[in-house]
Amino acid sequence: MGEKLKEIICSIIFAVFGGLMYMEANQIQPLMGKDLGSGFFPKIVGVSILIVSLIQLVAVIKKPIIESENKDKEPEDSKGGLFTIAAIVAYTILYDILGFICSTMLYLFVQIYILSNRENRNYKLFALVSVITPIVIYALFVYAIDMPLPEGILSF
Repeated sequence: MGEKLKEIICSIIFAVFGGLMYMEANQIQPLMGKDLGSGFFPKIVGVSILIVSLIQLVAVIKKPIIESENKDKEPEDSKGGLFTIAAIVAYTILYDILGFICSTMLYLFVQIYILSNRENRNYKLFALVSVITPIVIYALFVYAIDMPLPEGILSF
């Protein structure tokens, strides 16, 4: 099976998944009258998946077929996918132990490292993004939305 056909099939699968997610999120009824409800965020995620997959589908269809493209890159991509799965598993295990901030900092740094190539690795930037992002998200959830996140080893 050619690379272009694989990308088309993958885009279609994700488009269907996004559509199904949106339809299922419509079944979630809000608890209060004017409340956005628990189905609001899954609807946004479903529509986002659908839009991105359709954009990807159009881009793949417009892309010319090049047989020799990325043949040497495939093993690296497979390793990156496996490392990403391992990072997500480690994140879910460490989430309750370390708490949101520490586990997210660690996960973001590792994930950015996995997704970057050797030429564009900037460890200072990775560390900066990995530290600032979870702190901002934590502050939004705890202070703006008044929804606590697991503190773990850091107790405020």
